[in-house]
Amino acid sequence: MDGKLSVTALKSAGDQWRIAQVGYIDDFYLEAEFISGDVCNGKDSYGVLVRAPDQEDNILDSGYVFVISCDGYFRAYLLVNGTFVNLINWSRSPEINLGPNQRNILGIRAIENDYQLYVNNAQLYEFEDTTFATGNFGISIRSDTTQNFQAFVEQISLWTEFD
Repeated sequence: MDGKLSVTALKSAGDQWRIAQVGYIDDFYLEAEFISGDVCNGKDSYGVLVRAPDQEDNILDSGYVFVISCDGYFRAYLLVNGTFVNLINWSRSPEINLGPNQRNILGIRAIENDYQLYVNNAQLYEFEDTTFATGNFGISIRSDTTQNFQAFVEQISLWTEFD
């Protein structure tokens, strides 16, 4: 799509991500505006990864992941050196625009150990965790049922100073 970052999951697999090369961020509010592709089914999903530390082997397998699915669910989990820790399992939200060619704005606010997750300006969930206080951020995509599942990122905004 013109003027948008296209992200494609080439095969069914777990969540995959790419990191923005802007350096570590501590306290922040990050907002990413996504548009689902022409085919978007079930738990095909997209979202963000935050506070991901660099790894010596250059494989980023740690951080907090927040994603939404094409069938209107969201989840959040923590990865610690590849070990999955569920923060909230797939939960339905009427705030998520489901199906193909839908716009959804994901937000995550992290201040010290407190996290709030948003979709389309509605808070969906909050939690506390002390595992990572800083790190990189990026985008995530997952093909569950759709080969070559695509999502488009129209804009990512990051705030690191608060009044």
